[in-house]
Amino acid sequence: MPNVREITAADVEHAFGVATESGRFTSLCNALLAAKAASASIGYPTLSEKAGPDGSFDGEWTISADANSVGGLAIAGWNVFQFKARSISGQTRGQVISKLKASLRGTAVSLAKRLPISNKTPSHYVLFTNLQLGQATPTETASDAVLSKDRQEFAAAISEGAPSELKVTIFDAGDLAAAINSNGALKLTYFSPGVGKTWE
Repeated sequence: MPNVREITAADVEHAFGVATESGRFTSLCNALLAAKAASASIGYPTLSEKAGPDGSFDGEWTISADANSVGGLAIAGWNVFQFKARSISGQTRGQVISKLKASLRGTAVSLAKRLPISNKTPSHYVLFTNLQLGQATPTETASDAVLSKDRQEFAAAISEGAPSELKVTIFDAGDLAAAINSNGALKLTYFSPGVGKTWE
């Protein structure tokens, strides 16, 4: 019987937090997008496992103006996807998050500037990361320390200098864990390595 326990955000963070697993993280994100496309039946994203250059995008999905959004991952217009897996080994989570945030600053604008098609701009930018980022709404502790501001700061970094109508979505380890737990095929493929092997 394969291991079918629930997958946690910590599982996602650690499973894809080593350099040798970056290709599998891309594969997981692609599989999730493909599953969403199959259920939505409104076209299909362009997917590749070839790593995009820094500042570029790893996948795209153009959806007609009259279509509904797809599970929060795609809206009407040109959706671009970027996959960023990072290890927290040997560093604090804060250091890793800070470095990733800095690397994403102004990404949406720089992407549009490098396109040969001058009139094409993303309507939606989606970042997938294996890191745990917490809630979208910042809160304060009793001692006035601010918590859960990473998503807000990531979105601000990505959209810096971009048109105000650009929508940014952050899909972190917690979101990925929930998606995996709701899709048995994803769970078995990425977290049950013995599935599909013969007894020999």
